Amino acid sequence: MASHAAQAPAAQAISDTPMPERARRRWIGLLVACLGQMVMFVNITQTTATLAPIQDDLHVSSSTLVWIASIYSVMVASFVLSAGTVGDIVGRRRIFALGAFLLGAGSLTVSLSPGSTGVLIGEAIMGLGGAAVLPNSLSIVTHLFTDAHERVRAVGIWAAVSGIGLGFGPIAAGVILERYSWHAVFLVNVVLAAVVLLLTPRFVAESRHPGRHLDPPGLVLAIAAIGALNYGVIDGGHSGFGSARAVWAFVVAALALVAFILVEARTRTPMLKLRLFRIPSFATANVVALFAQYGFVATAFAQVLYLERVRHESILRSGLLLLPLMLAYVILSSVAAPLSRVIGFKATLGIGALIAAAGNLLMINQDPSTSLVTVGILMAMFGAGAGLILPPVTAVSVISVPHADGGMASGSVNLFRQVGGTLGATITGTILTSGLTSRLPEQLTGRGLSRPVAEKLTAAISSGASASSASAALRETITAAVGGAFSGALHLAVLLPGAAILAGGAAAVVLIRNRPGQPSASPVAAGNTRVTAQEPGSKPHLVPAGTAVVGQPATGYASVLSGPSGRETHLDSMTGRVIHGFVRDGAGTAVEAATLTLISLQGRQLGRAHVGLDGEYALNAPAGGSYVLIAAADGRQPQAATVVVGEGPLGYDVVLSATSGLAGVVRDAADGKPVAEAMVVVTDVRGEVLATGMTGPSGVFTFHDLFAGTFTVAVNAAAYRPFALPVEVGDQGISRLEVDLNRGAVLRGTVRAGAGRRPLPDARVTLVDAAGNVAGTAVTGDDGSYAFTDLDSGYYTLTASGYAPVATSLSLDGPGASGYDVELGHPDQ
Repeated sequence: MASHAAQAPAAQAISDTPMPERARRRWIGLLVACLGQMVMFVNITQTTATLAPIQDDLHVSSSTLVWIASIYSVMVASFVLSAGTVGDIVGRRRIFALGAFLLGAGSLTVSLSPGSTGVLIGEAIMGLGGAAVLPNSLSIVTHLFTDAHERVRAVGIWAAVSGIGLGFGPIAAGVILERYSWHAVFLVNVVLAAVVLLLTPRFVAESRHPGRHLDPPGLVLAIAAIGALNYGVIDGGHSGFGSARAVWAFVVAALALVAFILVEARTRTPMLKLRLFRIPSFATANVVALFAQYGFVATAFAQVLYLERVRHESILRSGLLLLPLMLAYVILSSVAAPLSRVIGFKATLGIGALIAAAGNLLMINQDPSTSLVTVGILMAMFGAGAGLILPPVTAVSVISVPHADGGMASGSVNLFRQVGGTLGATITGTILTSGLTSRLPEQLTGRGLSRPVAEKLTAAISSGASASSASAALRETITAAVGGAFSGALHLAVLLPGAAILAGGAAAVVLIRNRPGQPSASPVAAGNTRVTAQEPGSKPHLVPAGTAVVGQPATGYASVLSGPSGRETHLDSMTGRVIHGFVRDGAGTAVEAATLTLISLQGRQLGRAHVGLDGEYALNAPAGGSYVLIAAADGRQPQAATVVVGEGPLGYDVVLSATSGLAGVVRDAADGKPVAEAMVVVTDVRGEVLATGMTGPSGVFTFHDLFAGTFTVAVNAAAYRPFALPVEVGDQGISRLEVDLNRGAVLRGTVRAGAGRRPLPDARVTLVDAAGNVAGTAVTGDDGSYAFTDLDSGYYTLTASGYAPVATSLSLDGPGASGYDVELGHPDQ
């Protein structure tokens, strides 16, 4: 509920814009976000398509070539989660535009590079840009589309665009390489990035989540884990997975991963909230996304090399022959969202996994003589299956968590996708290069060359040497042997992604909820909700629409409405104005016993709904206009919000946080003894006081009926320095807190005057701190004494007046009492 309230001002701000214009700009904004995402995916297959020309021109070794193919994805995977958090803090549009700039700058660097070092640097820069674009483009899309059905559709389009980019890359590269060198290929990204930079300020609205904070330890540990894992895979493929470097890389990756989990579990501002993984649908969706993206990149990578190295097709023809895979992916991606609404996510993901895995496993039989028609059918099968997996699983991840965590969820699923894509490129590249090295000598000797010659040729080819100086007959022998060696290695390269996708599909069928939902972004699901609606006695006050988004027609409901006549009407047949959605807690679990009440702005009750077992509700609005929706449940923090109903059904999800408690003890920091009668105050993020109390003799305090969230607890006690700290209260049970108070410094002394140094009563003593603030004033007693308590350590200026004023500087070094006597210089009277 809080998330809706937070978005209300933004919705009101755009309400002056006509609805058709807002809808048009929303879809153009989606186009810009998708174009930015397409740029980063173009580079994956574009780089793959130019690997052979790069190796021939720059004489790149096989190990360096794998890094050229992989470092882009490694950088994206390493920084994608932090880039999403940075976008939440400083603005998603700003970081999205920065990412587009880095993509263009990195592409230009690669294009102008005279050696492999420049290519690696340029690819790394592009990786940083891709990391900035990917999560923020998805956050922009989810921010633009608040309606449940529209959001799933928009996310499906966003995910499908990755296939367009992957298909466009090799075709564009092939067309350019027909006339120009590989340097010109990377200018394509420069042009596309420039277009994105021009359109973004005009059509993409800025959005942010100011409550987020950067997590430097998590960032460093995530980079270490992902980088070490990929280094181990790449180096192990060449040196052997038992080599010292590979073993140490995997050890570092494991230790960094464990440290990342420990840090994220304890930090107040985690880069990734680990509690989200307690939601089965979210956790499984991330794992399935990893497996599916691994399979997609690995298969596309393997098929490009199969067409170029085994079938000896040109780069352009290889790109065109890859179209069945990409077109099938795009087409099925576009229908995956509506299909999921009809048959559910389980069936959609399960069918997709079976089709994709079947295409993969049948690719094992490919050889140089396989019909191109057969190759096209197998690639289309795989593309269709992947299209039924990747867009829905991305949507599941985003809609399975509370709305406030949508940006983090998008960063998480993109992290897992990019880790999968990185592993797809590195593992496949390693399998193919190591397979080529191990199989090539046998292929060469089988074609009549001696063993020593075969080994020398294998070493030369692995180091990137060109065969252009060899005789025509030898070149033909080498080409045939390389094709045969690659063909054998490709069998394993396509077997692994097929098995991974099949395992992911099985996990999805078992663990993902068929119709997961979350506040503000859940698909309409079948349920058992019953509604009692009352006809209003008077028409409610109407206001212009614009503070809420009207959803698609409510179809597929198994629930019923009960009107004043007592007749039940199935929602399937309803065409009126229905407010529908889900009631969940902060972890995304359905709140079963909630009651929702709809009232007019004049305070008249119009309807009431009791939530079913799956958390679904539905209410019938008597007419278009503005209403107040109240949600309550036993043991939950009640919520109320204004909703605006148009001419169609309105999707609106509610979060009811469980009432929780906060208990703790206040102790003396020096000796650990309890501090009695300390004042404890709890405030929310807006500074509102939620609870106050005093500690008992044992220093204990307890507050009940707090809702889950982040609060500030301030503690103050006599003779102690005030203390405040942020506290996160969980959504279940009592959260515990221990507060250690430091004793304040005490300054006391006596003011004296005259030759006899007699005590001076009624003298005014003022204490000023180093910043010029008055820390306290006192009037001396009959014995001339004064005292200041609860002071901080530091430098002060003490001024005494009564006769001629005297001022002096002094320093308080810490808790405890300090003495300082003052003598006024006025003579005796």
